[in-house]
Amino acid sequence: MEKAFLHNNSLLDWKETGAYIADSEDFDLAKYGYTQQDVLGIAYLKHLRDQVVVNDFSLIASFDGRHRSGKSVTVATISCLIDPTFWDNFNSRIVTTPDQFLRVIKSFGDNDIHGGVIQIDEAGITLSGADFYERWMKNVVDAVQMFGYLNPIVFFVAPIKDFINAPLRKMFHIYFNVRRYSDGCAYVIPYHLNYSGTYSKTFYRKPVVRFAGRKFHLRKLKMPKPPDFIVKRYKELEKLNKSRILEGLVKNMGYLQTRDTSRKLSEDEILECILNTPELYEAKSSKPEDLKLSGDWVHHRHKHVPVRTCSLLAQDAERIIKEKRVDLKAKAEEDVK
Repeated sequence: MEKAFLHNNSLLDWKETGAYIADSEDFDLAKYGYTQQDVLGIAYLKHLRDQVVVNDFSLIASFDGRHRSGKSVTVATISCLIDPTFWDNFNSRIVTTPDQFLRVIKSFGDNDIHGGVIQIDEAGITLSGADFYERWMKNVVDAVQMFGYLNPIVFFVAPIKDFINAPLRKMFHIYFNVRRYSDGCAYVIPYHLNYSGTYSKTFYRKPVVRFAGRKFHLRKLKMPKPPDFIVKRYKELEKLNKSRILEGLVKNMGYLQTRDTSRKLSEDEILECILNTPELYEAKSSKPEDLKLSGDWVHHRHKHVPVRTCSLLAQDAERIIKEKRVDLKAKAEEDVK
């Protein structure tokens, strides 16, 4: 067994065919050359894996970082390490469309895969306005609810976490910022998230690693450069996904054009804007599972419309979106059957 190339899941040894967790009696710091910092990183990713496999939770996390920071390859590497089934299904587990996401979730149920990882790549481009609300968000929420017994792990990868719309961000358990200063390694800075419905606010805190009877606040993970076979396989997949990502980018540009408010829009046009980008009109009390739209936000962006009319438009849009979500959920359940 060789030293793991990543400071990863506890006592984890790497093979080109995938990853597995070694028995504790096989772990030897001197033999494999681990430092205390290595072990802390290992203990942290073991904790993430245990939250899913041992404690029976699901995990939704987001990764962001500047362009070419290596975030997608880093996430793919972590996925290979914490999920033994990821490498064998590499191309299907890295998704860019809602249809791909649903197929992977369904395969988890068909094959009884627990703790499987799904990487939603370039989420900032593919999770656009109406498409997000009508497909992506409901797919994720429904999948976690219907297939929660399988403990799915969902990783969103985006240039900036704010590219992903606010309601879905409220569901995130962990946020990772990926930075790269040289070609040799990347730094992953973790934050554990706690969304408070009382304050309508997300609180960020540094994770705590318990090791050898002590507590350590984990500031960052140093990630060595992934092995060439992962980089090569990801680049091959990236070329295949470019066309899909380009379609998402074109769709986003279309939404930006429809949101031109330099002229006074009619009530029907305003309703269409709300349906396409409901995140811009969300009330503070809105939750991922219970969308609430604010007439005040509608009036703020369309001041030529009376306040009462804005409230009615917000109510109509809220009703339409919820009806679509119900239909999508029913369709998803039929597809699963």
